[in-house]
Formats: sequence, structure tokens, C-alpha cells
Amino acid sequence: MEPDTCDERPEASLQHTLRRACDPCRARKIRCNREDPCSRCVTTKIECTHSDKVPREKRTRILLTPQYEKKIDRIDGQLQAVIGLLKDLKTSPPSQPQTARHTSCEPSPGNYTTPSTSAVIEGDSSLAAHCSFANDFVQQAAGAEPLPSSSALDMQETLEALSRVVDALKLPTVSDEMAYPHARPVQRPNIGGRELPPFQNALTVIRLAK
Repeated sequence: MEPDTCDERPEASLQHTLRRACDPCRARKIRCNREDPCSRCVTTKIECTHSDKVPREKRTRILLTPQYEKKIDRIDGQLQAVIGLLKDLKTSPPSQPQTARHTSCEPSPGNYTTPSTSAVIEGDSSLAAHCSFANDFVQQAAGAEPLPSSSALDMQETLEALSRVVDALKLPTVSDEMAYPHARPVQRPNIGGRELPPFQNALTVIRLAK
């Protein structure tokens, strides 16, 4: 019978060592003898409970493979190419018209528009809109997965450069000012308090002049 008792003692001692302190003793931060129920719970006549230990979530590590590095380099190269094209479009002067139309009649005050500093209305097909969409798409694609520190730094610098180009394209510009940047602005005639002639009379005079 002695060998059996010797075999049972180490197993009971192991269970006693692995058992956690009960919840009341852990809450009061007092020593627990790790029995079920423990002596303090028996003395205070409270329920001796043991909550299950919550296992820690395993963290997945992303291994940087050579194929993954090639994809990052390819994306960075494409971004650099896009930035270069946008810079060329921004710095290149607008093409001048080959032939200018000369008219003998003076422009009417109603049709003349003075240079304005207001922002140009740009639709979805404009260059700035496409650049903004590309910038947002690349930022979302780059931020979808965590990158290594060196690759993330290079990608961040590229995205910042692309954002600066997009912001520069959104600046207010006027087509007349881009085509003739050194032209003097012509003052619009001021009619003061004078009233305009009736439309029908003006139309009749114009037809007679033709």
C-alpha cells in the first residue's frame, strides 16, 4: 500500500501548486492556501469560487518575404513615376494658340470678364480630382497592412510628396492668367448710373449695322 500512497502525494502536490488563489482572496489581496474551499473562505463563511483563467490571444507576426519586398518596391516605383508626371504637368507652360482671331468690333461690357482669384470649379474628370482619388486610394492600400519600419518610412515620404502635388493642383487658377501671365488686366468700363438701352432697339441697330 505504501507505493500507492507515494504515487498519489506528488500528483496532489502538483494540483495544489497549479491551482490559483480563489476569487475572494485575490480580490482582498490576502494569502490563500489554495484549497477548495480555502481556510479563509470557510472561516468567513463565504463562497469560495475560482474563475477560469482567460487565455491570451496569440499575436500573428507578419514575415517579410522577398516577394512581399518586391511588391513594396514596385508600388513605390509606381508612386515615384506618378509624382514625376504630375510635377511635369504642373511646371510645363500651357500651349499657346497657333492663330489668333482678330475682330474689328470691340468687346461688349456684358461679355467681358475680369481676371478673378476665385477657385476654378473642377468636375470629377479634372486632373486634381483624379490625383486626389489616386492619393486616397494609395493611402488606404498602404495603411491596410502594417509595414516594416524602413519600408513604412519610405512609403510615408512618397505619400507626403504625392499629397503636396495634389494640394498644388487644387490651387485656384484662371485659364487666362495661365495663358497670358504677364498681360495687363484691362479695366472694365463703368457705366455709372446710366441705364442700358432696350433690348429690341439694340438688336435692331445691330442688324442695321450689319
